[in-house]
Amino acid sequence: ARDLVVSRGGSELLWIQDLAVNPGEVAVLRGANGSGKTSLLEDIALPPEVRGGRRAAGVALVPHRVDDLLIRDTIEAECDFADRRAGVQRGVTSRRFAALIARPPVPHTHPRDASAGSRLALAIAVQLSAAPRVLLLDEPTRGLDLDARHRLAMLLTELASTGAAVLLATHDDEFAGLLARAGASVRGLRLADGK
Repeated sequence: ARDLVVSRGGSELLWIQDLAVNPGEVAVLRGANGSGKTSLLEDIALPPEVRGGRRAAGVALVPHRVDDLLIRDTIEAECDFADRRAGVQRGVTSRRFAALIARPPVPHTHPRDASAGSRLALAIAVQLSAAPRVLLLDEPTRGLDLDARHRLAMLLTELASTGAAVLLATHDDEFAGLLARAGASVRGLRLADGK
């Protein structure tokens, strides 16, 4: 992103002169609450010039509120739908979901009845089903216990090793350390003073 102006309601929130995340890299975006991290991720995933529900090609966003992504009546239906939409073999998304969570809920559980960590893991698995070139995550460790955070670090490291670029906004400084220990090429970025 070059000379990207993030605005909402006619007000400029953020100006990004130059932001690049290289293939194979995990970039950790930090900044105070209200500095524009979420808005930046949203504008990268759904650029203003293509709004109307179309995502940028090859880009997947796991938003802060993952319930917006989970629209089916069961976890199993959510996984099956993601597989069909991505054109992959049935079971790919459910296996990725199971790999992210120690004790996955029963497949017939409604996603909104699952724990916050389970919903987050499901949303990540769903977004990864299409093998995005760029994965954006907004506060991806909230609701995850230490084991799940380790599994997520391994998954993101593996994804980056395939050439994907990962940009995540987080307040979880320990998670950046987990990523580095998992072998990821990690770079820190900071939004300061909302600019």
